[in-house]
Amino acid sequence: MSFFRSVTNPLFASALLVALLRYSGVVRVSPGSLSSLIEPSSIVSVRGVVESAPKRIRGGSYMIPLRCTSVSSRRAVSSASGAVSIIVPARIIDSRSPGGIFTSARGSPAPLVDAGLSVEASVSAWNPYGGGSFRSESIRDCGGWGRGIPGALRRARAEGRRSFRRLLASWGDAGGLLLALLSGMRDGTSPVLAENFRRAGLSHILALSGMHMSLFGGAASAAGGIFGRRAGRFFSLAAVVGFAWFAGLSPSLLRALFFVAVPFVAGAFRLREPDGLALLSLSFLIHSAAVPEHVAEVSFMLSYSSLLGITLLSGAFRSAVSPVIRIPWISSSLSASAAAFVATAPVSVLVFGYASPVGIVSTPVVAPLVVAFIVLGAVSFAASLAAPFLSPFFGGIMNAMYSAVFGASAFFAGLSGLP
Repeated sequence: MSFFRSVTNPLFASALLVALLRYSGVVRVSPGSLSSLIEPSSIVSVRGVVESAPKRIRGGSYMIPLRCTSVSSRRAVSSASGAVSIIVPARIIDSRSPGGIFTSARGSPAPLVDAGLSVEASVSAWNPYGGGSFRSESIRDCGGWGRGIPGALRRARAEGRRSFRRLLASWGDAGGLLLALLSGMRDGTSPVLAENFRRAGLSHILALSGMHMSLFGGAASAAGGIFGRRAGRFFSLAAVVGFAWFAGLSPSLLRALFFVAVPFVAGAFRLREPDGLALLSLSFLIHSAAVPEHVAEVSFMLSYSSLLGITLLSGAFRSAVSPVIRIPWISSSLSASAAAFVATAPVSVLVFGYASPVGIVSTPVVAPLVVAFIVLGAVSFAASLAAPFLSPFFGGIMNAMYSAVFGASAFFAGLSGLP
């Protein structure tokens, strides 16, 4: 498909129009703000359901996204709706983390906070900006994970994520990186490694993305392929849905899930599968309609813009690079990396204030190392679960692989010239 035909594709034109309306500010979508009969500044207690795992933020705190069900002041109680953030000290969340399992916060057992748990928090310091937030010094379980199979699954997920963290914590920095890559929890990631990745233009690798999901989907597809092509696709979809459920639906993961689900649905109904640009555009339209608040997140912008660049520009870059670099896989990797950089550079400059061109070269080198790290980590984790006495052995192997990733990122960070 020529470049001109690509950009005049109806689906792409629709996605481009939606993007222009959203990012120009003509159409604004904000998360549902807190709505109740009590003024937010008078609220002293909030009840609701945790929407996703707590996220560590600056200042030694965690942010808990909460979907409110009721609030109270010193004189009244009111039902409520909308989303708010509860900012809590790190000790409350870390009390259930590796090294602090089942310890207490302020003398009372801290709950295992994860998506789906009903909680109550004593709050203060209402901040109306960014969707609204409260500060809290205490949080308690006030309804558990819900009833029936859904509640049991939510609890199993939270317990599984905690067990995952406990095992990987024993592997040190290697475990921290694997935790970030496989579950999106970046609490254990080395600050030095994160800084190296930033300066080397590799920050996108630390975000859960299609690269991570494709490993699980591809392995499942190959396993199910022995029963036929359709079975392979079903296995692939089941694997990525399971991975997304465990890791949590970040913008880049949800985009990757659409990339698997749309062709599967098309095949199930014997429809023509969309090409790369049509699939990207359709995923963008579904995603922005289903979860409109994701559109404002940086990971959403970088995920879609990088793939758009690869789809539209990598062919032109490959034509220019191939006569100079005659090794196909090298020229293809550099072309895709350059196309992604060109497309994401405006977002990086506007959001971060800089763009790191060294990422064009660093990504083709470091990304394969990270893929190998993920595959080896998944095998090591499974083996350690089956035979816990082997965990130190596999931890040593993972740390050796981590050293290779760290060294490569540090090398390219030194070439970036960024402070």
